[in-house]
Amino acid sequence: MLVDSHCHLNEFADVEIQVSKAKQAGVLHIISNSVDLRSMQDNLRIAHAFESVSCALGLHPNELSKMNEKTIEEAFSFMEKYSKDCIAIGETGLDFKYADEQQREIQLEVFARHIELAKQLNKPVIVHSRAARKECIELLERNCAKKALMHWFIASEKLLERVLELGYFISIGPSVLFN
Repeated sequence: MLVDSHCHLNEFADVEIQVSKAKQAGVLHIISNSVDLRSMQDNLRIAHAFESVSCALGLHPNELSKMNEKTIEEAFSFMEKYSKDCIAIGETGLDFKYADEQQREIQLEVFARHIELAKQLNKPVIVHSRAARKECIELLERNCAKKALMHWFIASEKLLERVLELGYFISIGPSVLFN
């Protein structure tokens, strides 16, 4: 059984065609990840429209710099309100590649909130961890996250071993084709 554990169907104008193409390729289920409140709303509608699609609700770390505290609170309220309609909390995590110190602090705070929400709901977190893999793993472990999918996970063997010891899943992005 093939499952697309991480896509963003809401970014396509022709969602029905994309779902059909996935089915023809043998993909039996798709998880469409959210990055902000708008994409959460869109992905929820898509998941309700297609039996083979589930959605994950969350705030991408790179999107946080475009949000204020009120917007973040609205997004968390939405996640809580529609928690029964989602399969996971995500896409969340840390992306320190271009983040300044203030952005890093906000990302850490919001990621910790996502982890706590996922634990309360008994759902996995789908984790983005660019240029912050060690920090993501430490925060997941410190916050006793039980279920996690490390999205597009590229890391040292030591970090990979730690992730697997914690019982988390990994997904490997297209970079596997070049390495």
